[in-house]
Amino acid sequence: MCIYYIMFPSLLQEFDKYLYNEFTRPRTGDLQTLQSRTVKTVQQKEDERIKREFEEYERSHFVVDDEVYLSMLGCVEAYKKPSERKPFLENRTIYQEQVSTDRMAVYVRGLYSIKSLYICIHGTKLTSLEDIIQDAQVIENSILNSPFTINYIGQIIRIRDQFPHIPDDNIYISGHSLSSIYALLGSKILNTNGYGFNGASALLNIQLLSSSIDLMSTRYDLNNLENYDNFTAYRIAGDPISLLSKWTLKNVVNIDVVGVSDLTPIQKHSMATFLKFCIPLVPLDTSGLSRARRFTKLDDSRDQVPREGQEFDILRQQTETTPLGELLKIIENSGN
Repeated sequence: MCIYYIMFPSLLQEFDKYLYNEFTRPRTGDLQTLQSRTVKTVQQKEDERIKREFEEYERSHFVVDDEVYLSMLGCVEAYKKPSERKPFLENRTIYQEQVSTDRMAVYVRGLYSIKSLYICIHGTKLTSLEDIIQDAQVIENSILNSPFTINYIGQIIRIRDQFPHIPDDNIYISGHSLSSIYALLGSKILNTNGYGFNGASALLNIQLLSSSIDLMSTRYDLNNLENYDNFTAYRIAGDPISLLSKWTLKNVVNIDVVGVSDLTPIQKHSMATFLKFCIPLVPLDTSGLSRARRFTKLDDSRDQVPREGQEFDILRQQTETTPLGELLKIIENSGN
């Protein structure tokens, strides 16, 4: 070796210089090329697939507060006969048969002093002459003076009076289509939370009609009703009934996600559309319609419901797993 080095000193020096330069020069371009050629494991491919599906799912769904979502469920039940309504909504929300009416489905959520009250009102039924008359009154701007309105707002007040220990902040009055008007009036009069779903209330020019209403021997102020802070109108983009609400009411949430534009006007107006495209902010722990189930990652049988939230967390964790994280887990487990 020494003889070889003595005979070819310059050649060895050049080789040493070449090695030094190769090991010290930036390799950004080469690393990208090498990374692109790396063969991915089956688990990595599955993680990427789950992540892509989650992203696609998120683009086609709109997140709402749990109270809004439960109000949506309640409005769907309000369309049913009282004897056919669900005794429970999601997350232990219990039907109050004794105070509910044909038009209103009442539910209570929670225990002891921490309770929430949901008064959910159905909209127009095409088989009901009464509802058709009320729709005509909406167009004529005479709905406030209607005996139907006086009757329904009186019912809302009497229902609220049955739960004196529930504070105003925990009361949610909601209505679909025609009945969003009653939800707006009821929440304003009682100073509670109110939600309207594809509401027709935008057809009202309330400030020119009346600034007050007489109910149960009491006069209630309706001044500046359309700007009531605690009422929020939710509408599906393209719904013709609630088209004007975004210019009339103060708080309007427009739901426009992937898939909405493919629906017909009738489908866009339906309460079922809200449940199809909206999901609760926090997946309800006993929900049959929470994120994980809608994402078809769980079997649809009811025996899978209790573990649904856990399954969703596992799937989410899988999409966020990194090689470093896996290595740390292995080291941690080896210590045990």
